Amino acid sequence: MKFQKTYLRLKEAIGNHSLLNEKVPTGISVEVIRMQSGDIGEEKFVRNGTAMGKSEEGYIVSLNEEHAYSLNPAAFYVWLLCDGELTVNEIIDEIAKSTGLERSELEEPVKLIINELIKVSLLKKA
Repeated sequence: MKFQKTYLRLKEAIGNHSLLNEKVPTGISVEVIRMQSGDIGEEKFVRNGTAMGKSEEGYIVSLNEEHAYSLNPAAFYVWLLCDGELTVNEIIDEIAKSTGLERSELEEPVKLIINELIKVSLLKKA
C-alpha cells in the first residue's frame, strides 16, 4: 500500500514537469508497460528509442516503425534521465530534488520503472 501511494505521488509530481511537453503523431500502436523491481542502484543506463510525443495514453517512445510504447509521466521522466552519465541512485536523487518527495520513498518505484524499461529494450546498460 505504501508503495502504491508513493508511486501515485511520484506520477503526480512529475506530471507537469517541463521535460514532458511533446506532441504525438497519430497512427502508432502502443503497448503499456507493467512493472517489477530489482537492485540496480550503481548501474548506469542509456535510453534506447525516440520520444515521439504525448497522447491520451501517455508519452510515446518508438523503438522502430513497428514498435512503440506508451509511458506514463513518471516512466517517461525516468527514461529521459537515463543518459548513460547518471547512476540509478543519482537519478533517484535528481527526482527527489525536482519533486520534493523523499528519496527513500522513490527508490523502489524508480528501480521498478527502470527494470521494466530494460525488459522492453527502452534502456540498455551504458
